[in-house]
Amino acid sequence: MKRLLALFLAVPAVLPGSFFLGFEELPDGNVVNDFYAGFSVKFQNATVLTKGIGLSPIFPPAGGLNVATDLPGSPMVMTFPTPATSFSAYFTWTAPIHFFVAYTSGAVDTLNPANPANFSGAEIIGGMTDPNKQISFAKASGIDEIDISTDVPGNSFTIDNVTVESVPEPSVCVSLASGFVALALRRARRGEKLHPETSHTD
Repeated sequence: MKRLLALFLAVPAVLPGSFFLGFEELPDGNVVNDFYAGFSVKFQNATVLTKGIGLSPIFPPAGGLNVATDLPGSPMVMTFPTPATSFSAYFTWTAPIHFFVAYTSGAVDTLNPANPANFSGAEIIGGMTDPNKQISFAKASGIDEIDISTDVPGNSFTIDNVTVESVPEPSVCVSLASGFVALALRRARRGEKLHPETSHTD
């Protein structure tokens, strides 16, 4: 029993999932939609633009050749089927930009980078006139949705180099932990066979 407990405590904690999106996998003019659904993020009203093809020089990519931009008439929406604990991306905009963030707890924030005092739970790196300003959100309880819009919707901002961290569902954590314990027990039994305890007589 003590050995089992020690092995269980030795199992490493299940780390949050982390992924990076640079939009390089999609061609110019392609809508994003559910392309990254396997990474637990879905897009609405987002299309890819490529440097030297459909992307204006006033929107330089943060890395690579591609960015995503908003479609006319609607905000860009990102939903996270597995709630995100942190979100970071690089933004360039030509009209005042606004963020609507919905948290797993039910709370919401309407954020405006031009007024950092009201930009609760967020961080901005870069001046308001600089391209590729890094904007980050973090919420331990989880982020379900981020809506992004400007006062002049439609190709008025770009997003690039998105990094998202999320906590796996409890069932995934249990499965992973069980797997680690089984592996540890197997290794312990193998060690006993390779190094059997010897008895000593007085």
